[in-house]
Amino acid sequence: MNTNKTYRRKSLLNQHIRKMTLTSIFLVVSIILTRFMSPYLPLFGSNSFRIGFGTIPIMLTSVVCGPFYGAICGFFADLFGALLFPSGPYLFYFGISSLLQGVFPFFVMKFLNMNKINKYILYGILSLLSLSLISVFLFKYDHFNVGKNEFYLSMRDKLLIFFGFVLIFIVLFFVIYFISRQTEKKSYLYNRSTVFNNYIVVLFNEIIILVILGSLWKQICYSIPYVICLFTASVLMVPNVIVKGIVLNILSALMSFQEGKLTGKEYIHNKIVSNQLILKRVCN
Repeated sequence: MNTNKTYRRKSLLNQHIRKMTLTSIFLVVSIILTRFMSPYLPLFGSNSFRIGFGTIPIMLTSVVCGPFYGAICGFFADLFGALLFPSGPYLFYFGISSLLQGVFPFFVMKFLNMNKINKYILYGILSLLSLSLISVFLFKYDHFNVGKNEFYLSMRDKLLIFFGFVLIFIVLFFVIYFISRQTEKKSYLYNRSTVFNNYIVVLFNEIIILVILGSLWKQICYSIPYVICLFTASVLMVPNVIVKGIVLNILSALMSFQEGKLTGKEYIHNKIVSNQLILKRVCN
């Protein structure tokens, strides 16, 4: 019994050491990506919008190590990054968003793995939520300013924008599905559900944290109207989801390969199953 307890304690200690090591590595990577590879967009007269990949290591920490380590990675990546490479006064609100970037992915991935259909349900919910937020902007504003330029929206323009976003979400779904399918075919390191799920995790974080919460922080910190922030963040969200999803899948595959989750036998089994499916399709 004492031997078993000692073994369990050592095993738990090794797990914590591994998670702390990974968290530290991802924290440093997040700071580098955020501060050096994430350009600001000077919209509305301030550096209030940013395109970057600093959130990817935080999400990966959450999925691999759990929400506790993900929250630590997210919060301290934002805090240390702001202290070491300041671009203005430190804004605590964005630290909260960064912390949540490390909490949500773990629970979202857990929900997605419960049932194969959950990823489609969640994609539909997130799409409807985004379209609802965009509708609020279109309903409330007939004109808005971007810098010194003023834009007017007729009813025709509003309808074109709304249905344009509907089309974007439909196309985005098929793009994600196509990428997931092709990736699974070409590499044994990937599983179609895992690839699709990673995209849903990115989409969830983009909409809930960067679009909804981020727009609230921008209104508080920069006095930009909330619905305008919602609309701008929604536009930037689409390319972000595609690019971040690709990077997250690559990093996830490398982690799986390094940890030896796919052994030689599993690789052979995956290829046999894949070939059997192909034969069935040909025969049918």
